[in-house]
Amino acid sequence: MIVKTTKRCRYAVTRFLTLLLIMIVIFPLQAKDLEVFVIQPPKVMVDNVKTIALVGFRVLENNKLTWTSDYGAELSGYITSLLLKKQRGVVDHEKKLSFTGIGFKTVKGITFQDRIGCDIYTIVDRSTDAMVVEQQKSAAGFTDSVIVEMGKMFGAQALITGDISVTYSERKFTEKKKIDGKKVPVYCTELSVNTTVNIRLINTETAEIIASQTYPDPSEKKSKAFQCKRVLCNAEGDEPTLREIGGWLSGGWDCGDGLTDVQSIAKYHLRNIANQYAGYIAPTFALEKYNFKKPDFKGEMKKYKNNAKEAKEWAKKMKLHRAYAIYNGLLEKDEYNTALLYNVGVLEEVVGNYSAAEELFAEALDGKPNEKDFKKAVIRIEKHLHFEEMLKKIGIKITPFQWKEVDVDVEEKRVVLKERTDVFADPSENSKVVATPPKDRTFKVLSQEGEWFLLKLRGKKKGYINVRYVKIVE
Repeated sequence: MIVKTTKRCRYAVTRFLTLLLIMIVIFPLQAKDLEVFVIQPPKVMVDNVKTIALVGFRVLENNKLTWTSDYGAELSGYITSLLLKKQRGVVDHEKKLSFTGIGFKTVKGITFQDRIGCDIYTIVDRSTDAMVVEQQKSAAGFTDSVIVEMGKMFGAQALITGDISVTYSERKFTEKKKIDGKKVPVYCTELSVNTTVNIRLINTETAEIIASQTYPDPSEKKSKAFQCKRVLCNAEGDEPTLREIGGWLSGGWDCGDGLTDVQSIAKYHLRNIANQYAGYIAPTFALEKYNFKKPDFKGEMKKYKNNAKEAKEWAKKMKLHRAYAIYNGLLEKDEYNTALLYNVGVLEEVVGNYSAAEELFAEALDGKPNEKDFKKAVIRIEKHLHFEEMLKKIGIKITPFQWKEVDVDVEEKRVVLKERTDVFADPSENSKVVATPPKDRTFKVLSQEGEWFLLKLRGKKKGYINVRYVKIVE
């Protein structure tokens, strides 16, 4: 009896672990229907600001003010280059394969919003200006009157400035390591580097702080961002080895790839901070993932199920014009279908036609008020529309995306030949014969011109046939 219970327990444990593995591994690998880079509004909406001057940063090293460090110039340079980059964030990325595949594949970064840019500001970098440097050295820092004066001098509506603090320490110690059967001394250095930055955006007309952001975010109490702690060890005659204290299991440490000196690690932190700050005050592209809804067709509409599948497949292949045309054609026939409203809305959102997307999502939500995806879509679009209004205030207008195909006739028509007959290159029996199919052969009708059907023949061939030689397949 005990043996049976043990076997039963083992079976239960095995089954549990198998299910757990499926949940952890398989489900995350399920691919989305559409993965594409979409512009994201900044965290802070800065109204009526077009020109920004960077006037540098005061630097503290181990809590002492220094004027010899280049950290301030480095951060100003990073921020300037990022704010001037049009498609910041659009990068090649790893895409999870479906649960039938293994691992990842690298996919080229694609956006359909290339007429929308992240470079919304005119940037003036005055971080090395003599006047700016002298003002930073003064005990008072930037006074209100100086900020207003700088705004007029540089032609800037706002200034970016702030403080950088880099604290670091080294601890040397020796430990024993077994090499070739003998314990030998290993010489180690424990390095700790912490970087903190406060960045302020100041209105040059009023000298008021428009936005202030600190990195790492003090609200994230357990954050290890911009904190590095690692050990470099080597035995005599051996290559140095690196190890991080903590690692990803305990929250990780932000040290960069193989960096071992204070300056390199601090500058690595500053690059990451600049990237975060660029997305704080300016738009940035991010990879968004969408699933299309399966339309619930009823009655006569059931015959269009394959058309909906085809539209989704075109979207997966990034052929959005064709996907839009088919979904839009279906919507013309079933104009209150919430899934179709949502799907067309997603395509309008992806290309940046936010007003059109808002209308479609709102109609879908009216039809199904409790649908979570519809609610999320409406909230998402409201943020984009608010951002679009902000851009208009600084003279930037987003031009609508033009669809190459508006709709297609999803009413697929097929015909069967009554007898063996010629098919012509043009809708005329005097034109060139392109094929002579046998009786009872069925063809797809591409279009109709008067008494002539344009048929899809083998391969890429097309040809015209008079309606009297065919009958329509019901």
